[in-house]
Amino acid sequence: MGKITYIKKFRILGILIIVGLAVLWALLALFFSRFLSPQLSYILSILVSSAFASFLVGIVGRHGLAILFYMFGALFTYGIDDLGVVGANKIIVLIIVGLVFEISLLISRMLTSPHKTAHCVVCATAISAASIPITTGMIISSELVLGMLYPTLNMVLLAFITGLAGGLISILVLLELGTTKTILRFRYLLK
Repeated sequence: MGKITYIKKFRILGILIIVGLAVLWALLALFFSRFLSPQLSYILSILVSSAFASFLVGIVGRHGLAILFYMFGALFTYGIDDLGVVGANKIIVLIIVGLVFEISLLISRMLTSPHKTAHCVVCATAISAASIPITTGMIISSELVLGMLYPTLNMVLLAFITGLAGGLISILVLLELGTTKTILRFRYLLK
């Protein structure tokens, strides 16, 4: 895991990686929503988006990546009902999720040592995934969320565990592949 740098300009290659993973997420979400049950589609979409977001932060290492990734993901999955909302509501939900990711990443980086970047990314991934059901519920109907508190908490817990799994999967992949010559050259091109 490399060090996460602060505000820097994004290179074209970094933007292409973000857009590429967002398009891959959109294709997977379309497949999930067409061929799987709504519950499984919801879980797998959170897993894929969380894994891709933490992979991006791990490989590119810039702040603001999650917001861009979730924004592009919302645009590409605009009409796909994988997270319970579609259209402009989905854009709002996923931009808030990206903001939660970035804020929780900054807070966890301030509270831990600089050498524990992977831990911070996994923590931020899980917290941002847990914010998906809350934000979706508040946009659809805040009275419904407050009236059905236990099912909402169950959805938050499910999203947290799914986001944790997605973050762990991507960090384990990065730790396994992070020292290969190809990945090291790739990271050098992104700097």
